[in-house]
Amino acid sequence: MRPTRFDAYINGDLKALTSDEKVGMKAFATSGCIQCHSRSAADQ
Repeated sequence: MRPTRFDAYINGDLKALTSDEKVGMKAFATSGCIQCHSRSAADQ
């Protein structure tokens, strides 16, 4: 699987995601979604 812009962001490239994507990621993490949706696609 090819690395994504999210992978780049997680690896330190803070410009890899747009500001809207960062807002969405924060909402995903703080609303509880990440508890069920944190596994990689390969694990599902």
